[in-house]
Amino acid sequence: KFPVRSVVAYVLQQGMMPEELVATFSHLTLAQIYDALSSYYDHQREIDRDSATNTEEYWQAKLKTPP
Repeated sequence: KFPVRSVVAYVLQQGMMPEELVATFSHLTLAQIYDALSSYYDHQREIDRDSATNTEEYWQAKLKTPP
């Protein structure tokens, strides 16, 4: 399993070509990469929000903030 947000990070944020991602992670297919990107564009706001709240910095800050 390879999360959509990981595909987004590699392809859209780091500029890796989908073909490079398949070469690096041989268990993925090019179709899966494009499906993940399509899913991202269909649900961009939700995935971006999930990615923003799923970082070590976010949780460290949250743990330091009193309830």
